[in-house]
Amino acid sequence: MRRDYALHWGREIPVKNPHFTGREHELHQVRESLYSAATAVLSHPPQVLYGTGGVGKTEIAAEYCHRFGGEYDVVWWIRAEQENEIVDSLIKLGRRLELSELDVENQSFSTHVVLDALRRGSPHARWLLVFDNAAEPAVVQKYLPSGQPHGHVIITSRLRHWFRHTQAEGVEVNTFRTEETVELLRKRVPGLAEVTPATPDQAEATATENRRRLDLTTRLAKELDNLPLAADHAAAYLKETGVTPEHYLDLFTKNAHDLLEREVDTKYPHPVVNTWNITRERLSKPAAELFNTLVHFSPEPISSDLFEQRALADRLEEPLAGVVRSELELYQAGRELLGFSLIKLDGQRELMQVHRVVQQVIRGQLAIDDADSERRYLEIVHILLAGSDPQDPDRPENDSRYNLSLPHLEAVRAAHTDNPALRKLIVGQVRRLYLRGDHMRAIRLGEPILSVWRERLGADHLDTLQLAVQLGNAYRPAGRDTDARELNEDTLNRLREHHGEKAQTTLICANSYGADLRNLGQYDGAYELDQWLLPLHVEVFTEDHERTCKSRNNLATDLFALGRYDGSLELHQENFDTRQRRFGRLYPSTLFAQTNIGRALRARGQYSEALIEHRDVTRAWDEMRDVRKHPWRLRAFLDFSISLREAGYLDDARQVGEKVLAEHREFLSDRNVETLSAASSVVNDLRLTGDLAAARALGEKTLEGYERIQDLIGPLSNTAVLVNLAIVLRLQGEPQAARELDERALETFRSVFDSDHPHVLAARANLASDLAAMGETERARDIGTEALRSSREVLGERHPHTLATAANLSLDLRATGRGEAADALLEETLAHYKDTLTLQHPEAKIVQQRGRVNIDLDTIPR
Repeated sequence: MRRDYALHWGREIPVKNPHFTGREHELHQVRESLYSAATAVLSHPPQVLYGTGGVGKTEIAAEYCHRFGGEYDVVWWIRAEQENEIVDSLIKLGRRLELSELDVENQSFSTHVVLDALRRGSPHARWLLVFDNAAEPAVVQKYLPSGQPHGHVIITSRLRHWFRHTQAEGVEVNTFRTEETVELLRKRVPGLAEVTPATPDQAEATATENRRRLDLTTRLAKELDNLPLAADHAAAYLKETGVTPEHYLDLFTKNAHDLLEREVDTKYPHPVVNTWNITRERLSKPAAELFNTLVHFSPEPISSDLFEQRALADRLEEPLAGVVRSELELYQAGRELLGFSLIKLDGQRELMQVHRVVQQVIRGQLAIDDADSERRYLEIVHILLAGSDPQDPDRPENDSRYNLSLPHLEAVRAAHTDNPALRKLIVGQVRRLYLRGDHMRAIRLGEPILSVWRERLGADHLDTLQLAVQLGNAYRPAGRDTDARELNEDTLNRLREHHGEKAQTTLICANSYGADLRNLGQYDGAYELDQWLLPLHVEVFTEDHERTCKSRNNLATDLFALGRYDGSLELHQENFDTRQRRFGRLYPSTLFAQTNIGRALRARGQYSEALIEHRDVTRAWDEMRDVRKHPWRLRAFLDFSISLREAGYLDDARQVGEKVLAEHREFLSDRNVETLSAASSVVNDLRLTGDLAAARALGEKTLEGYERIQDLIGPLSNTAVLVNLAIVLRLQGEPQAARELDERALETFRSVFDSDHPHVLAARANLASDLAAMGETERARDIGTEALRSSREVLGERHPHTLATAANLSLDLRATGRGEAADALLEETLAHYKDTLTLQHPEAKIVQQRGRVNIDLDTIPR
């Protein structure tokens, strides 16, 4: 019959924990291993529970004793840190078993007597020994009974290498899962526990309060990184002091070491900080130096590549210099830390990681005990991070090197560094993140550091200004056009005053400021600035330098925005040739230049040629790896969808357009200006494939999205969606609503462009269609007549927009009694369609059926 407890129950066994949480998997592993081993062989191995300090190894062993103790005759707990403690505990066991052979004067003989009794199963065959916190496998090995199939041994240890001594693989004990930490905290802390409503009327308020408590408990669990010892301490502290969980979180974030150093009423006899100090004292000097350095990184995995930088060894002191100089010494020190469960080690990816709470505690203790050493370790981390800098953020092949340092820059007080090389790395990281499309992370990294540098280095320091330039670049694609212009304007003035007109950083900032002017609709000013900058770039950087290519691209973009498509195409073609020669075909900036070539061709009305370029570009992007989020890739696929639509492949255009819109939403968010631009294009795809309701819904949602951020972006940002939505409204029988949108767009266009700009002409042609639908055919005819004259002069008589304007005018001429002129114009227009888009093109078919052709618009490139 099973008893609740063993006949001989050791006094050292921890009392049963009423708040024991989770760990069912680990308990099952131990039990299965013990019993499967016991039935398989006569000499079975012990089961080892290993893991970092505070992870809960002792708690699992104690729970096993309480849960299954009734199956044994003897359950004995042995404190195994020191050999003399093991000996004393075994002799006490011998006395409890009343072994007559014991000789108090001869401890060695007495322990042999006890172990022999256990091996023989006399006086009891079923026993369980727990060696808690075993520190020396070779020592513990001497005191392991063997040869008795019904006896079991459990060992808890921070060491993981036990197989050589015990033939046991062991069970690694990791931190709690978040839900387990939450369960523990809610059991222990009344202020976090779920509450029930006193009356039905309080149900909603109670549900809100329970959600708040759960969210707060989850935050606390994650801040404690699910370390059981830290969670137990937090629960006891909250219960004892009565402070709010919010206040505890604040205290923990500010000084985890100070908080965890305080003694509270828990089962543990010492403050939490002592948990890891005992182990640190046993480390070799190289391992101790490596560990003290590791705790000053972020809690994220740390690549061993950061330490494998031999060139930096001369800047470090021994023994860490030897660790950096020798891969073998680094490996040995890392294995030693792993052996004591002080770090996790991913050998396949060569990553080391220290638990978040361990880092905070040890770092805090160093700051208190030896502030000079704490500063020294931070300087070492700064040296290692700076040494990993590949120093060229524009090249995607350098991303793997940049990724070594990125997770740690925000956690190592990099903003306060005195290391110029680390400051250079930070500037490069902000630029790289911006170039790869991770604008928000670039801003999160750069903004607080810029604030610190302005205070520490001065607003006119070159490092401060270089960071400001890159931050301004990141603001624009994040939809903060006004912020970008203000920052770049201030930065440019400081650079000109303190570093000169021809300084490289000055030219880079001036380029960025030109983009700000362009985004805010100041195209003439941007063109004037970029026209002045290009020769300076050639002088300072050389003709084929990437910086010169960027300047040339900006000038080409200005020309495009101003409707001067021929000049824009010529400059983009020059950039493409240069970049392909320098970087090769499969390179982001090369493909970006080709995308711009296709866009310029499309603007010139060469739809088939544009489609060829854009199909080629997207295929090239598909050949590249790890570029799904790249903003230039997203733009390339959006342009591909537009070129498919303009060339008449309407279903294909919708399929590609909807996919790239989904990617914009996934990678950039719904409110990003690039996402809104993609949505504006899909409005046209939906309309042309017959889904007017969906087109209207998306158009209205997109317009609302622009209006939410209107204060941050330029005046022309929403004009394309105004025009595109107006077409939908007119087709749904609401010409007055369409007219209002077209007039808004036309007013904005006229405030920025000349009266014969292509976008002005398109808006006027669409306005004529609105008027015709409202019965104002004579006014529609007059506007159409003037729009056609200007379109022929600006775009040419065979441009698709000119042909659409002409076809619509023929309808208005006929409606106003001028049938002969209408017939002649229609015949001429169809002849041009036949020679350009062909009569099979969807627009040509509409014209042949005497329908109106709508001129939709793309967002002007930023």
